[in-house]
Amino acid sequence: ASPLLGDLSSLPRHMIFVAGQDALRDEGIAYATKLREAGVPVKLEVFSGVPHHFAQIPELTATARFQESFRDAMKEWLKPE
Repeated sequence: ASPLLGDLSSLPRHMIFVAGQDALRDEGIAYATKLREAGVPVKLEVFSGVPHHFAQIPELTATARFQESFRDAMKEWLKPE
Protein backbone atom coordinates (compact mmCIF):
# COMPACT_ATOMS: atom_id res chain seq x y z
CA ALA A 1 0.00 0.00 0.00
CA SER A 2 1.25 3.45 -0.84
CA PRO A 3 -0.30 6.75 0.19
CA LEU A 4 0.83 8.10 -3.18
CA LEU A 5 -1.89 6.01 -4.84
CA GLY A 6 -4.84 7.16 -2.75
CA ASP A 7 -7.09 10.17 -2.28
CA LEU A 8 -5.29 12.54 0.07
CA SER A 9 -7.77 15.41 0.05
CA SER A 10 -9.32 14.65 3.45
CA LEU A 11 -6.02 14.31 5.35
CA PRO A 12 -4.91 16.82 8.00
CA ARG A 13 -1.87 19.04 7.56
CA HIS A 14 1.51 17.31 7.52
CA MET A 15 5.08 17.87 8.59
CA ILE A 16 7.46 15.87 6.43
CA PHE A 17 11.17 15.77 7.16
CA VAL A 18 13.31 13.91 4.64
CA ALA A 19 16.93 12.82 4.91
CA GLY A 20 18.89 13.56 1.74
CA GLN A 21 20.58 10.14 1.65
CA ASP A 22 17.44 8.17 2.50
CA ALA A 23 16.37 5.50 0.02
CA LEU A 24 12.82 6.86 0.40
CA ARG A 25 13.79 10.51 -0.14
CA ASP A 26 12.06 10.85 -3.50
CA GLU A 27 8.89 9.18 -2.22
CA GLY A 28 8.75 11.58 0.73
CA ILE A 29 9.06 14.56 -1.59
CA ALA A 30 6.49 13.11 -3.98
CA TYR A 31 4.10 12.55 -1.08
CA ALA A 32 4.45 16.18 0.00
CA THR A 33 3.82 17.30 -3.57
CA LYS A 34 0.70 15.14 -3.90
CA LEU A 35 -0.61 16.39 -0.55
CA ARG A 36 -0.18 20.01 -1.69
CA GLU A 37 -1.93 19.24 -4.97
CA ALA A 38 -4.83 17.82 -2.92
CA GLY A 39 -5.05 21.05 -0.93
CA VAL A 40 -3.44 19.69 2.26
CA PRO A 41 -1.09 22.12 4.05
CA VAL A 42 2.42 20.66 4.17
CA LYS A 43 5.68 21.65 5.79
CA LEU A 44 8.45 19.84 3.89
CA GLU A 45 12.09 20.07 4.82
CA VAL A 46 14.88 18.08 3.17
CA PHE A 47 18.14 17.62 5.07
CA SER A 48 20.80 17.13 2.41
CA GLY A 49 23.69 14.78 2.90
CA VAL A 50 22.41 12.84 5.90
CA PRO A 51 21.19 9.23 6.28
CA HIS A 52 17.68 8.07 7.25
CA HIS A 53 18.46 7.88 10.97
CA PHE A 54 20.23 11.27 11.20
CA ALA A 55 17.87 12.58 13.89
CA GLN A 56 19.35 9.99 16.25
CA ILE A 57 22.89 11.35 15.80
CA PRO A 58 23.17 14.34 18.13
CA GLU A 59 26.61 15.34 16.83
CA LEU A 60 25.22 16.38 13.44
CA THR A 61 24.34 19.99 12.73
CA ALA A 62 21.37 18.70 10.71
CA THR A 63 19.99 17.03 13.84
CA ALA A 64 19.96 20.31 15.74
CA ARG A 65 18.29 22.03 12.76
CA PHE A 66 15.70 19.23 12.55
CA GLN A 67 14.89 19.48 16.27
CA GLU A 68 14.55 23.25 16.09
CA SER A 69 12.39 23.10 12.98
CA PHE A 70 10.15 20.40 14.46
CA ARG A 71 9.81 22.29 17.74
CA ASP A 72 8.98 25.57 15.95
CA ALA A 73 6.38 23.88 13.74
CA MET A 74 4.74 22.21 16.73
CA LYS A 75 4.58 25.52 18.62
CA GLU A 76 2.98 27.19 15.61
CA TRP A 77 0.51 24.40 14.88
CA LEU A 78 -0.53 23.85 18.49
CA LYS A 79 -0.96 27.45 19.62
CA PRO A 80 -4.53 28.42 20.46
CA GLU A 81 -6.38 30.31 17.77
